[in-house]
Amino acid sequence: MRPVNEYLDLNLLRTFVTIVNEKSISEAANKLYVTQPAVSSSLKRLEMHLESSLIERSSRHFHVTEAGLKVYEEAIQIPSRVSRLCMNIGNDKDKIEGILKIGIVSGARINIFDKSLEHIHTMHPNITCELKELLSQDIIRSVAFESLSLGITTLPLKSQSIKSFLLGTQRYRLYCGKAHPLYERNDLSLNDLTDCEWVSYTNSQLNGSLFEIEKFRIKHSLLGKNAAITQSLNEARRLIKCGWGIGCLPESFARDEEIKLNLRALPPSEGVANIDLYVIWNSQTVLTGAEQAAIDIIKEHAFFH
Repeated sequence: MRPVNEYLDLNLLRTFVTIVNEKSISEAANKLYVTQPAVSSSLKRLEMHLESSLIERSSRHFHVTEAGLKVYEEAIQIPSRVSRLCMNIGNDKDKIEGILKIGIVSGARINIFDKSLEHIHTMHPNITCELKELLSQDIIRSVAFESLSLGITTLPLKSQSIKSFLLGTQRYRLYCGKAHPLYERNDLSLNDLTDCEWVSYTNSQLNGSLFEIEKFRIKHSLLGKNAAITQSLNEARRLIKCGWGIGCLPESFARDEEIKLNLRALPPSEGVANIDLYVIWNSQTVLTGAEQAAIDIIKEHAFFH
């Protein structure tokens, strides 16, 4: 029998990846703008070529087999491998150019990312960087729809199409502003915060990226009302500074204001929550040289920090 790679149509792999991502033959057909029988036929041809059942399905059941998972994991790597091949053949590092579109969550101050940006510009001066501050949900959506090259987000991801790695962690602490009654108090403890009003975040609800803050409040019975709610760290800092309530901010993000005496750090000194930051990108897109170079550099800084 001839080796599979001599006759396997890569479009069959593309169709299979779409079926797995959509968890449905009919949805895959809609995504690929083809008929449902055409998708079913492609799946059967792929299973025939590989001599393995890849998906078990019925009217109520959809299951990717162990063989199917192995095929999927290999198939989703093909675009990035082709991209690296194109980048490495006849492309000097100095010639890598293009636009690098990065979405970053509000208040994400992390030294690893800053060092990575510095390294990217030094190594590849012909890359143009567009940096946008967005909400985590918007970053994930934009990466999924390929309008962003990369994202720096707080949300942990469980996706087959979006890949991620841990960039670093931000420690969140409680703060109050000059206008708050606690600002001048000495010897504060958590008990002094029990009835305080709060500046809260829209994404601190269940399954939100900042839910650890809400868990801390519940655990320590810090059940004062939410006097203000925002989705932006910049606006949360503004509201806390203006005395609307106590609230959590990343320690590195609040430090400048604290130095200027606009904010006061509150108990506990060890902080309220450690929130992870992730780098995300779409593994199903063919990455440009600029995008692949950026991912490689950021990953190197994150892994060897």
